[in-house]
Amino acid sequence: MSLRLRVLLAIGLALLVACAADGALQAWRDAAWVRTEVQSALASARGGAVALLAAGDAREPGRLAALAVAAFDGSRHVRAALLSADGRVLARSVHLVPAAPPGWYVRLTAPRLKPVVLAVPGSQMRLRLTADPVNEAAEHWSDLKQRLVLLGLLSGMAAGMSGAVLARALRPLTALTAGLRRITEAEIHLREDGPPEMAALARAFNALAGALARARTQNERLQGQMERLAEEERADIARDLHDEVGPLLFAIATFSASLGPEAAPIAEATAELQARVRSMLGQLHGGAEPAARLPELLEGLSRFWRQVRPETELAVTCTEDAAALDGRTAEVLFRVAQEAVSNAVRHGDATRIEISVENAAGWVVQRVRDDGTGGRSPGTGGFGLSGMRARVAGLGGTLDVVPGRGWLLVTRLPRETESGNDGA
Repeated sequence: MSLRLRVLLAIGLALLVACAADGALQAWRDAAWVRTEVQSALASARGGAVALLAAGDAREPGRLAALAVAAFDGSRHVRAALLSADGRVLARSVHLVPAAPPGWYVRLTAPRLKPVVLAVPGSQMRLRLTADPVNEAAEHWSDLKQRLVLLGLLSGMAAGMSGAVLARALRPLTALTAGLRRITEAEIHLREDGPPEMAALARAFNALAGALARARTQNERLQGQMERLAEEERADIARDLHDEVGPLLFAIATFSASLGPEAAPIAEATAELQARVRSMLGQLHGGAEPAARLPELLEGLSRFWRQVRPETELAVTCTEDAAALDGRTAEVLFRVAQEAVSNAVRHGDATRIEISVENAAGWVVQRVRDDGTGGRSPGTGGFGLSGMRARVAGLGGTLDVVPGRGWLLVTRLPRETESGNDGA
């Protein structure tokens, strides 16, 4: 619910309560006024009836009684009735019938007065005078309706004026809201006008916008400096790889070629390493070719160990959807498999190593299992798997090491990581 609507509802409720309170107070005053008027009318009617009966001829009681009843014809506040000795109504006065107000209003304002009973001289008949407050209540009800209608009109005018004032007062908030939405896109400056509170809010917004603009400029400058530093660092690493590691690899390749066919595995491993170094150089220079897919990386790992350790069988299985992985997901899985195979061969004397990759409930799951003697726990005593744990955690995944006959390494990476980090 908007602030404007809440304020209008609060104002409307306050006006409604005020109208109800005024109506209740007026009804209480009306009740007091009706009681006074009716009591006075009944007392006056009693005095007049007593005088009329006393001045009449007692020898003609019927005529006297009829005159007494007729004297109250058209009365607004008193009704007269002639009663026989046994209580039967012999005659009634003609009463003025008004437009009756609602019953609840009559019950609220009308007093309950006992009737006055007078004896008719020379007979057993009685004259009963009863107060009737309906006429007086109807008159006050008409006044109360006019008062409530007037209060309703005034309340409606007050609500309309309040709505107009609120709309004008809250108009700067619309500009402030739009400015807050666009403050990160461009420099925004609001007009500092309107009520003092809104002007102060606009000034605070402008100060915030200025601070954000300055921070954005500073961040852009710092980002440029970081990019230059990163580029210089990549250039230094690339230069070291090219100038220092490159010649060493070339020397190893030349030396292994001079040893003959027996050194063929060394030559192939060196060629593989040279290809990796060239790929790293390409990445450092920003011109790397698209990363290889996971099956190609694992097949290269298998081919390497078949040459270096032919007595160890290495089996690789990838489901069709997992085979499409590349980028950082494929690289992290490959590095974990590389470290796990190296540990199994060097420390566990494994004769069979199985690598399987599959998708399971939105996760990419890789399992590396060996049948070695165990050896030391993977990831202890060195930095291999400890670094891999950090890389896996960086992609929001987990790396579990399960002991048994040999070791089982289970890597889980979120499936959506594949598209979000490819080629990183």
